[in-house]
Amino acid sequence: MTAALLALALLANGGQHWRAETEAGPLHAWAPADARPGEVVVYVHGYGAGADEVWTRHRLAAQFEASGRAALFLVPEAPRGPREGVRWRSLGDLLDAARRAGAPVPRGGVTLVGHSGGYRSLAAWLDDPRVGEIVLLDALYGHEAAFRRFLERGGRLVVVSRGTARRATALLRGRPEVVARPQVPATVDDLPRARVFHFFSQYGHAEIVESGRVLPVVLRLGVE
Repeated sequence: MTAALLALALLANGGQHWRAETEAGPLHAWAPADARPGEVVVYVHGYGAGADEVWTRHRLAAQFEASGRAALFLVPEAPRGPREGVRWRSLGDLLDAARRAGAPVPRGGVTLVGHSGGYRSLAAWLDDPRVGEIVLLDALYGHEAAFRRFLERGGRLVVVSRGTARRATALLRGRPEVVARPQVPATVDDLPRARVFHFFSQYGHAEIVESGRVLPVVLRLGVE
């Protein structure tokens, strides 16, 4: 993949923002200004909009900042509908594109976050050893076997379900390590430390990523 830097905003919600145009479509990167990124968080959007639209409409920089994670956040282009193929088959290619765009890609672990149809991109990257955590935002529409294997090899999983509640419950059934809650909490302060969480969402499918009340909270679970 080749990448050319198109725009650089020195300050964006208290951090630094890059936008690159790649062969796979636009790629956004954001890093907090007051912390050196020690990990990578990749956020993959769902169907109906592209990376440029969700970056602005969902105020992703503000949500990333609110999470408090010292990470480089990447928002790549992903399928906008079920007939489109996955844009990035290799997580390594995505990280290389971010480096060429000038973003400070750390050598630490990778957390994958997917909303809705974004699960297809996540499933393509699950065998990459850098992936230690997955966050599914009403996104478990398939590939359960792949996510089950991820769990069985010790991966960390956070599931927020609404329309996917039945599938998520089936995936996690019988696992004593699961911490389940009937809604997404406003804060993680009262939650125990756990490897697997399942939150039944009181917010609608789109509201999960648009409200700013879910993404920062579930990302904060990974703040040490």
